[in-house]
Amino acid sequence: MTEKHFPETTITLHDDRMHATVTIGAETLVVDADSLTNFIGHLGQLREAMLPEVANHSPEDRQFLQVAVPVLEVVDSDDGTRVRMSFRTPTYGWIGFQFLREHALKVGRLLVDTCGPPATAPALSVPR
Repeated sequence: MTEKHFPETTITLHDDRMHATVTIGAETLVVDADSLTNFIGHLGQLREAMLPEVANHSPEDRQFLQVAVPVLEVVDSDDGTRVRMSFRTPTYGWIGFQFLREHALKVGRLLVDTCGPPATAPALSVPR
């Protein structure tokens, strides 16, 4: 069986930090941030169409893409039926997820239950 590998790839960021030269095998492209974001989106759509499907749970060994320091934005969808959670990542730009409202509530409850301060019992007032 032959070993599978991606063609030799080199990436050079230009001094202006507005462009980069990407060489994959014999092909060389000069890209800007918008064209690179567009290409990453196409790669994601390609991966979505491939088998095997992405697993339903993250790998136990935690060997998967992880992004540090994301910014979270939560807004209603235009029609109000969903909640959009969008993450700004320095690596991939904005990535949005649309949740049914009931699923968004579950996410919120889980975050509060898992990460929130411990609930304190309400103080009882004793009549005098």
